Amino acid sequence: MAAQQMELFGYFVLLGLVSGAAYDGLRAIRGELRHAVAVVIAEDCVFIAAVLALSYGLFWRYNQGAIRIYGWIGLAASCGLYQLTVGRYLRRAMQKGLHLLLFPLRYLKKRLTNAYKKSKMKRKERRKARVILKQEKRKTKTQNRGVFRNHQTRKSGFPPNEKDHGL
Repeated sequence: MAAQQMELFGYFVLLGLVSGAAYDGLRAIRGELRHAVAVVIAEDCVFIAAVLALSYGLFWRYNQGAIRIYGWIGLAASCGLYQLTVGRYLRRAMQKGLHLLLFPLRYLKKRLTNAYKKSKMKRKERRKARVILKQEKRKTKTQNRGVFRNHQTRKSGFPPNEKDHGL
């Protein structure tokens, strides 16, 4: 019985170390790729649910589903010990490795967004040019309308009101 409890305690210590490393991986991903607060909360809830499911699975397998406090103590102690010792350095290494992996993707994204912005600016400039051309056409149309009307009324080359000119 004591050997089985020690074995279960050892598995919980191992689960604590693995879950600490997994959470550091999750934190490294969050450091490189910004998430919304709701997404971070959802990720944390899923992570906690996964650790709880694994721990209950261990209890089920080795202790017939009876939950014992020493399992949770082993899990918390090993996770805390991991964070105080190796966790800080491993998280930095994960962040640097993830940064190196994501650098080509970020570079590609930057180039594509710059190209898209340039094409978008060209489209805006074309639209502006079209609007300006339409406005100029309207102005010339209205100006030509007045000239054309006056020209139609002057059949003999004189203004329509001949009395003003002494004719």
